[in-house]
Amino acid sequence: MRSHSSTALTLVLCFTLCARATAAQTPVELIATGDSLAAVFDVRAALARYEAAAAADSTSVLALWKAAGAAIDVARQLTDDAHRATRDSLYLVARRYAERAVAADSLDADAHFMLAQAVGRLSRTKRGKERVRYGRLIYTEAARALALNPDHDGAHHVLGAWHAEVKRLSGFTRTLAKIFLGGGFLGRADWDSAMVHLERAVELRPGFIFHRLELARIYLDRDRIEDATEQLERILTLPDTDVMDAVNKDEARHLLGVARERRDRPQGYVSDSGVPTRSSHRRRRRASRAMSRFMRRSPRRASSRVFLQRRRSRRRISEPLSGATSNAIPAPIRAPSTSPPRKPMVPVEPSPRGRSSSASATSSSSACSRSPIIVTLPGPAARPSLPRA
Repeated sequence: MRSHSSTALTLVLCFTLCARATAAQTPVELIATGDSLAAVFDVRAALARYEAAAAADSTSVLALWKAAGAAIDVARQLTDDAHRATRDSLYLVARRYAERAVAADSLDADAHFMLAQAVGRLSRTKRGKERVRYGRLIYTEAARALALNPDHDGAHHVLGAWHAEVKRLSGFTRTLAKIFLGGGFLGRADWDSAMVHLERAVELRPGFIFHRLELARIYLDRDRIEDATEQLERILTLPDTDVMDAVNKDEARHLLGVARERRDRPQGYVSDSGVPTRSSHRRRRRASRAMSRFMRRSPRRASSRVFLQRRRSRRRISEPLSGATSNAIPAPIRAPSTSPPRKPMVPVEPSPRGRSSSASATSSSSACSRSPIIVTLPGPAARPSLPRA
Protein backbone atom coordinates (compact mmCIF):
# COMPACT_ATOMS: atom_id res chain seq x y z
CA MET A 1 0.00 0.00 0.00
CA ARG A 2 2.82 2.34 0.92
CA SER A 3 4.67 1.53 -2.32
CA HIS A 4 1.62 2.41 -4.48
CA SER A 5 1.12 5.73 -2.74
CA SER A 6 4.79 6.61 -3.18
CA THR A 7 4.63 5.82 -6.91
CA ALA A 8 1.57 8.03 -7.42
CA LEU A 9 3.22 10.84 -5.49
CA THR A 10 6.31 10.54 -7.69
CA LEU A 11 4.25 10.81 -10.86
CA VAL A 12 2.40 13.86 -9.56
CA LEU A 13 5.68 15.53 -8.69
CA CYS A 14 7.10 14.76 -12.15
CA PHE A 15 4.09 16.24 -13.93
CA THR A 16 4.21 19.29 -11.70
CA LEU A 17 7.90 19.86 -12.38
CA CYS A 18 7.36 19.44 -16.16
CA ALA A 19 4.50 21.92 -16.11
CA ARG A 20 6.58 24.42 -14.18
CA ALA A 21 9.50 23.94 -16.57
CA THR A 22 7.19 24.49 -19.52
CA ALA A 23 5.69 27.57 -17.95
CA ALA A 24 9.15 28.94 -17.26
CA GLN A 25 10.17 28.69 -20.93
CA THR A 26 9.53 31.44 -23.44
CA PRO A 27 7.51 30.77 -26.63
CA VAL A 28 10.73 30.67 -28.64
CA GLU A 29 12.22 28.09 -26.29
CA LEU A 30 9.04 26.04 -26.37
CA ILE A 31 9.09 25.99 -30.16
CA ALA A 32 12.74 24.92 -30.16
CA THR A 33 11.96 22.13 -27.69
CA GLY A 34 9.05 21.03 -29.86
CA ASP A 35 11.32 20.90 -32.91
CA SER A 36 13.81 18.69 -31.10
CA LEU A 37 11.01 16.33 -30.02
CA ALA A 38 9.55 16.22 -33.52
CA ALA A 39 12.98 15.31 -34.91
CA VAL A 40 12.91 12.07 -32.87
CA PHE A 41 9.26 11.43 -33.90
CA ASP A 42 7.77 12.23 -30.48
CA VAL A 43 4.96 14.22 -32.05
CA ARG A 44 2.62 14.11 -29.05
CA ALA A 45 5.14 15.81 -26.79
CA ALA A 46 5.99 18.22 -29.60
CA LEU A 47 2.28 19.09 -29.96
CA ALA A 48 2.12 19.91 -26.24
CA ARG A 49 5.11 22.29 -26.57
CA TYR A 50 3.67 24.03 -29.64
CA GLU A 51 0.28 24.43 -27.96
CA ALA A 52 1.97 25.92 -24.90
CA ALA A 53 3.87 28.36 -27.11
CA ALA A 54 0.63 29.32 -28.91
CA ALA A 55 -1.11 29.83 -25.56
CA ALA A 56 1.74 32.01 -24.36
CA ASP A 57 1.75 34.11 -27.53
CA SER A 58 -1.48 33.96 -29.50
CA THR A 59 0.01 36.08 -32.32
CA SER A 60 2.94 33.73 -32.97
CA VAL A 61 2.35 32.45 -36.50
CA LEU A 62 5.22 30.00 -36.19
CA ALA A 63 3.78 28.37 -33.06
CA LEU A 64 0.29 28.20 -34.58
CA TRP A 65 1.14 26.49 -37.87
CA LYS A 66 3.64 24.18 -36.14
CA ALA A 67 0.88 23.14 -33.72
CA ALA A 68 -1.35 22.44 -36.71
CA GLY A 69 1.35 20.29 -38.33
CA ALA A 70 1.96 18.34 -35.10
CA ALA A 71 -1.77 17.68 -34.69
CA ILE A 72 -1.88 16.33 -38.27
CA ASP A 73 1.09 14.05 -37.55
CA VAL A 74 -0.58 12.67 -34.43
CA ALA A 75 -3.80 12.03 -36.36
CA ARG A 76 -1.95 10.30 -39.20
CA GLN A 77 -0.66 7.70 -36.76
CA LEU A 78 -4.21 6.67 -35.82
CA THR A 79 -4.81 4.35 -38.75
CA ASP A 80 -7.25 2.06 -36.95
CA ASP A 81 -10.98 2.63 -37.50
CA ALA A 82 -11.54 2.39 -33.76
CA HIS A 83 -9.79 5.76 -33.36
CA ARG A 84 -11.68 7.44 -36.18
CA ALA A 85 -13.45 9.96 -33.93
CA THR A 86 -10.18 10.94 -32.25
CA ARG A 87 -8.47 11.28 -35.63
CA ASP A 88 -11.19 13.55 -37.00
CA SER A 89 -11.14 15.69 -33.90
CA LEU A 90 -7.38 16.15 -34.25
CA TYR A 91 -7.84 17.25 -37.86
CA LEU A 92 -10.37 19.81 -36.66
CA VAL A 93 -7.87 21.05 -34.07
CA ALA A 94 -5.23 21.36 -36.79
CA ARG A 95 -7.65 23.31 -38.97
CA ARG A 96 -8.39 25.77 -36.14
CA TYR A 97 -4.70 26.36 -35.50
CA ALA A 98 -4.05 26.86 -39.22
CA GLU A 99 -6.96 29.32 -39.55
CA ARG A 100 -5.61 31.27 -36.60
CA ALA A 101 -2.20 31.35 -38.25
CA VAL A 102 -3.68 32.66 -41.50
CA ALA A 103 -5.65 35.29 -39.56
CA ALA A 104 -2.47 36.36 -37.73
CA ASP A 105 -0.44 36.68 -40.94
CA SER A 106 -2.14 36.21 -44.30
CA LEU A 107 1.19 36.49 -46.13
CA ASP A 108 2.74 33.42 -44.50
CA ALA A 109 2.98 30.57 -47.04
CA ASP A 110 3.38 27.88 -44.35
CA ALA A 111 0.11 28.93 -42.70
CA HIS A 112 -1.82 28.57 -45.96
CA PHE A 113 -0.14 25.24 -46.65
CA MET A 114 -1.07 23.85 -43.22
CA LEU A 115 -4.66 24.96 -43.72
CA ALA A 116 -4.81 23.21 -47.10
CA GLN A 117 -3.27 20.05 -45.61
CA ALA A 118 -5.62 19.99 -42.60
CA VAL A 119 -8.71 20.51 -44.77
CA GLY A 120 -7.47 17.88 -47.22
CA ARG A 121 -7.13 15.29 -44.46
CA LEU A 122 -10.51 16.26 -43.02
CA SER A 123 -12.27 16.08 -46.40
CA ARG A 124 -11.61 12.36 -46.67
CA THR A 125 -14.19 11.80 -43.93
CA LYS A 126 -16.87 13.91 -45.68
CA ARG A 127 -19.23 13.29 -48.57
CA GLY A 128 -21.31 15.11 -51.09
CA LYS A 129 -21.53 18.87 -51.27
CA GLU A 130 -19.37 19.41 -48.21
CA ARG A 131 -16.52 17.47 -49.75
CA VAL A 132 -16.78 19.48 -52.97
CA ARG A 133 -16.62 22.69 -50.94
CA TYR A 134 -13.54 21.36 -49.14
CA GLY A 135 -11.97 20.60 -52.52
CA ARG A 136 -12.34 24.23 -53.56
CA LEU A 137 -10.78 25.40 -50.26
CA ILE A 138 -7.85 22.99 -50.64
CA TYR A 139 -7.08 24.23 -54.12
CA THR A 140 -7.40 27.89 -53.12
CA GLU A 141 -5.15 27.67 -50.06
CA ALA A 142 -2.48 25.58 -51.79
CA ALA A 143 -2.44 27.95 -54.77
CA ARG A 144 -2.17 30.90 -52.37
CA ALA A 145 0.79 29.29 -50.59
CA LEU A 146 2.48 28.65 -53.94
CA ALA A 147 1.89 32.25 -55.03
CA LEU A 148 3.58 33.49 -51.85
CA ASN A 149 6.45 31.00 -52.11
CA PRO A 150 6.92 29.35 -55.55
CA ASP A 151 9.52 26.97 -54.08
CA HIS A 152 7.27 25.55 -51.35
CA ASP A 153 7.53 21.80 -51.79
CA GLY A 154 4.51 21.08 -49.60
CA ALA A 155 2.25 23.35 -51.65
CA HIS A 156 3.42 21.65 -54.84
CA HIS A 157 2.60 18.28 -53.26
CA VAL A 158 -0.91 19.34 -52.22
CA LEU A 159 -1.72 20.77 -55.66
CA GLY A 160 -0.37 17.71 -57.46
CA ALA A 161 -2.33 15.36 -55.20
CA TRP A 162 -5.46 17.49 -55.74
CA HIS A 163 -5.19 17.16 -59.52
CA ALA A 164 -4.63 13.40 -59.23
CA GLU A 165 -7.53 12.80 -56.82
CA VAL A 166 -9.96 14.70 -59.03
CA LYS A 167 -8.84 12.82 -62.15
CA ARG A 168 -9.26 9.51 -60.33
CA LEU A 169 -12.96 10.27 -59.98
CA SER A 170 -15.21 8.85 -62.66
CA GLY A 171 -16.60 11.14 -65.32
CA PHE A 172 -20.11 10.49 -64.03
CA THR A 173 -19.16 11.65 -60.52
CA ARG A 174 -17.51 14.81 -61.84
CA THR A 175 -20.57 15.58 -63.97
CA LEU A 176 -22.89 15.21 -60.99
CA ALA A 177 -20.62 17.42 -58.90
CA LYS A 178 -20.65 20.03 -61.64
CA ILE A 179 -24.43 20.03 -62.09
CA PHE A 180 -25.77 19.54 -58.58
CA LEU A 181 -22.92 20.39 -56.19
CA GLY A 182 -21.37 23.42 -57.84
CA GLY A 183 -18.13 21.62 -58.65
CA GLY A 184 -17.42 23.19 -62.02
CA PHE A 185 -13.92 24.07 -60.89
CA LEU A 186 -13.06 20.35 -60.93
CA GLY A 187 -12.74 20.60 -64.70
CA ARG A 188 -9.38 22.34 -64.36
CA ALA A 189 -7.75 19.15 -63.05
CA ASP A 190 -5.45 17.23 -65.41
CA TRP A 191 -2.76 14.59 -65.15
CA ASP A 192 0.01 16.76 -66.60
CA SER A 193 -0.38 19.33 -63.83
CA ALA A 194 -0.34 16.57 -61.22
CA MET A 195 2.96 15.20 -62.55
CA VAL A 196 4.53 18.65 -62.92
CA HIS A 197 3.74 19.65 -59.32
CA LEU A 198 4.90 16.35 -57.80
CA GLU A 199 8.09 16.30 -59.87
CA ARG A 200 8.82 19.83 -58.69
CA ALA A 201 8.20 18.80 -55.07
CA VAL A 202 10.66 15.92 -55.43
CA GLU A 203 13.18 18.27 -57.01
CA LEU A 204 12.88 20.76 -54.15
CA ARG A 205 13.05 18.10 -51.39
CA PRO A 206 14.51 14.89 -52.81
CA GLY A 207 14.93 13.18 -49.42
CA PHE A 208 11.26 13.35 -48.48
CA ILE A 209 9.70 9.93 -49.01
CA PHE A 210 6.07 11.02 -49.21
CA HIS A 211 6.74 13.21 -52.28
CA ARG A 212 8.21 10.28 -54.20
CA LEU A 213 5.46 7.91 -53.08
CA GLU A 214 2.70 10.19 -54.37
CA LEU A 215 4.59 10.71 -57.64
CA ALA A 216 4.96 6.93 -58.06
CA ARG A 217 1.19 6.51 -57.63
CA ILE A 218 0.56 9.01 -60.41
CA TYR A 219 3.08 7.27 -62.67
CA LEU A 220 1.25 3.98 -62.11
CA ASP A 221 -2.05 5.64 -62.96
CA ARG A 222 -0.55 6.86 -66.23
CA ASP A 223 1.04 3.45 -67.06
CA ARG A 224 4.59 4.83 -66.74
CA ILE A 225 5.86 1.66 -65.10
CA GLU A 226 9.58 2.34 -65.46
CA ASP A 227 9.34 5.80 -63.88
CA ALA A 228 7.23 4.46 -61.03
CA THR A 229 9.68 1.64 -60.42
CA GLU A 230 12.57 4.09 -60.27
CA GLN A 231 10.83 6.24 -57.64
CA LEU A 232 9.78 3.26 -55.53
CA GLU A 233 13.26 1.74 -55.55
CA ARG A 234 14.70 5.10 -54.54
CA ILE A 235 12.29 5.29 -51.58
CA LEU A 236 13.65 2.09 -50.09
CA THR A 237 17.17 3.57 -49.93
CA LEU A 238 16.22 6.84 -48.18
CA PRO A 239 16.43 7.37 -44.41
CA ASP A 240 13.32 8.04 -42.33
CA THR A 241 12.65 11.76 -41.95
CA ASP A 242 8.92 11.66 -41.15
CA VAL A 243 6.81 9.97 -38.52
CA MET A 244 5.00 7.90 -41.20
CA ASP A 245 8.04 6.92 -43.26
CA ALA A 246 8.00 3.32 -42.00
CA VAL A 247 4.40 2.94 -43.23
CA ASN A 248 5.25 4.72 -46.48
CA LYS A 249 8.11 2.30 -47.14
CA ASP A 250 5.80 -0.68 -46.63
CA GLU A 251 3.40 0.78 -49.17
CA ALA A 252 6.31 1.44 -51.54
CA ARG A 253 7.32 -2.23 -51.35
CA HIS A 254 3.77 -3.26 -52.18
CA LEU A 255 3.53 -0.85 -55.11
CA LEU A 256 6.93 -1.99 -56.34
CA GLY A 257 5.66 -5.55 -56.56
CA VAL A 258 2.58 -4.35 -58.43
CA ALA A 259 4.72 -2.34 -60.85
CA ARG A 260 7.04 -5.26 -61.59
CA GLU A 261 4.08 -7.57 -62.14
CA ARG A 262 2.50 -5.13 -64.58
CA ARG A 263 5.80 -4.69 -66.37
CA ASP A 264 6.24 -8.44 -66.90
CA ARG A 265 2.68 -9.02 -68.12
CA PRO A 266 1.87 -9.02 -71.83
CA GLN A 267 -0.32 -6.31 -73.28
CA GLY A 268 -4.00 -6.82 -72.47
CA TYR A 269 -3.28 -9.46 -69.80
CA VAL A 270 -6.22 -10.66 -67.70
CA SER A 271 -5.37 -11.00 -64.01
CA ASP A 272 -5.95 -14.11 -61.92
CA SER A 273 -9.14 -12.61 -60.54
CA GLY A 274 -10.57 -12.38 -64.06
CA VAL A 275 -10.40 -8.58 -64.24
CA PRO A 276 -8.86 -7.33 -67.50
CA THR A 277 -6.11 -4.77 -67.34
CA ARG A 278 -6.54 -1.12 -68.28
CA SER A 279 -5.10 -1.56 -71.78
CA SER A 280 -7.55 -4.34 -72.71
CA HIS A 281 -10.45 -2.23 -71.46
CA ARG A 282 -9.33 0.64 -73.67
CA ARG A 283 -8.98 -1.55 -76.74
CA ARG A 284 -12.44 -3.02 -76.24
CA ARG A 285 -13.99 0.43 -75.88
CA ARG A 286 -12.24 1.71 -79.00
CA ALA A 287 -13.34 -1.32 -81.03
CA SER A 288 -16.92 -0.98 -79.83
CA ARG A 289 -17.04 2.70 -80.73
CA ALA A 290 -15.54 2.07 -84.18
CA MET A 291 -18.09 -0.65 -84.92
CA SER A 292 -20.94 1.60 -83.76
CA ARG A 293 -19.79 4.40 -86.04
CA PHE A 294 -19.47 1.99 -88.97
CA MET A 295 -22.95 0.57 -88.47
CA ARG A 296 -24.51 4.01 -88.12
CA ARG A 297 -22.95 5.30 -91.32
CA SER A 298 -23.83 2.39 -93.58
CA PRO A 299 -25.90 -0.42 -92.06
CA ARG A 300 -26.59 -2.01 -95.46
CA ARG A 301 -22.92 -2.05 -96.39
CA ALA A 302 -21.97 -3.39 -92.97
CA SER A 303 -24.48 -6.24 -93.16
CA SER A 304 -23.43 -7.18 -96.70
CA ARG A 305 -19.76 -7.16 -95.72
CA VAL A 306 -20.39 -9.41 -92.75
CA PHE A 307 -22.41 -11.74 -95.00
CA LEU A 308 -19.58 -11.94 -97.54
CA GLN A 309 -16.98 -12.62 -94.88
CA ARG A 310 -19.02 -15.49 -93.52
CA ARG A 311 -19.55 -17.00 -96.97
CA ARG A 312 -15.88 -16.77 -97.82
CA SER A 313 -14.83 -18.36 -94.54
CA ARG A 314 -17.24 -21.24 -95.14
CA ARG A 315 -15.87 -21.74 -98.65
CA ARG A 316 -12.29 -21.87 -97.38
CA ILE A 317 -13.22 -24.59 -94.93
CA SER A 318 -15.35 -26.71 -97.26
CA GLU A 319 -13.32 -26.45 -100.53
CA PRO A 320 -9.74 -27.76 -100.81
CA LEU A 321 -7.11 -25.44 -102.20
CA SER A 322 -5.89 -25.93 -105.75
CA GLY A 323 -2.67 -27.93 -105.89
CA ALA A 324 -3.14 -29.37 -102.44
CA THR A 325 -1.06 -32.38 -101.45
CA SER A 326 -2.34 -35.70 -100.29
CA ASN A 327 -1.87 -34.65 -96.65
CA ALA A 328 -4.53 -31.96 -97.04
CA ILE A 329 -7.78 -32.43 -95.17
CA PRO A 330 -10.45 -33.61 -97.65
CA ALA A 331 -13.70 -31.79 -97.98
CA PRO A 332 -16.59 -33.24 -95.98
CA ILE A 333 -18.78 -35.73 -97.87
CA ARG A 334 -22.46 -34.91 -97.74
CA ALA A 335 -25.36 -37.26 -98.47
CA PRO A 336 -27.08 -36.70 -101.84
CA SER A 337 -30.18 -34.61 -101.58
CA THR A 338 -33.49 -35.98 -102.87
CA SER A 339 -34.91 -32.54 -103.59
CA PRO A 340 -34.53 -31.15 -107.11
CA PRO A 341 -31.45 -28.96 -107.60
CA ARG A 342 -31.90 -25.27 -107.17
CA LYS A 343 -31.34 -22.92 -110.04
CA PRO A 344 -28.27 -20.72 -109.61
CA MET A 345 -29.06 -17.13 -108.81
CA VAL A 346 -27.85 -14.75 -111.49
CA PRO A 347 -26.85 -11.37 -110.09
CA VAL A 348 -28.77 -8.48 -111.58
CA GLU A 349 -26.88 -5.34 -112.46
CA PRO A 350 -28.39 -2.05 -113.59
CA SER A 351 -28.01 -1.45 -117.31
CA PRO A 352 -26.34 1.89 -117.82
CA ARG A 353 -27.84 4.49 -120.17
CA GLY A 354 -27.00 4.02 -123.80
CA ARG A 355 -25.96 0.39 -123.44
CA SER A 356 -27.56 -2.55 -125.16
CA SER A 357 -29.08 -5.38 -123.20
CA SER A 358 -26.55 -7.84 -124.65
CA ALA A 359 -23.63 -5.78 -123.38
CA SER A 360 -25.12 -5.64 -119.89
CA ALA A 361 -25.75 -9.39 -119.96
CA THR A 362 -22.15 -10.00 -121.10
CA SER A 363 -20.76 -7.80 -118.37
CA SER A 364 -22.93 -9.46 -115.75
CA SER A 365 -21.88 -12.95 -116.87
CA SER A 366 -18.22 -11.96 -116.84
CA ALA A 367 -18.60 -10.42 -113.37
CA CYS A 368 -20.28 -13.59 -112.21
CA SER A 369 -17.42 -15.70 -113.51
CA ARG A 370 -14.85 -13.55 -111.78
CA SER A 371 -16.59 -13.30 -108.41
CA PRO A 372 -19.55 -15.64 -107.95
CA ILE A 373 -20.64 -13.85 -104.73
CA ILE A 374 -21.85 -10.38 -105.62
CA VAL A 375 -24.45 -8.39 -103.74
CA THR A 376 -25.88 -5.58 -105.87
CA LEU A 377 -28.93 -3.41 -105.69
CA PRO A 378 -31.25 -2.76 -108.65
CA GLY A 379 -30.77 0.67 -110.17
CA PRO A 380 -33.30 2.99 -111.71
CA ALA A 381 -34.99 1.87 -114.92
CA ALA A 382 -33.53 3.23 -118.18
CA ARG A 383 -35.51 6.05 -119.64
CA PRO A 384 -36.66 5.65 -123.30
CA SER A 385 -34.89 7.95 -125.72
CA LEU A 386 -37.16 10.46 -127.38
CA PRO A 387 -36.68 11.47 -131.01
CA ARG A 388 -35.32 14.91 -131.57
CA ALA A 389 -37.47 17.47 -133.35
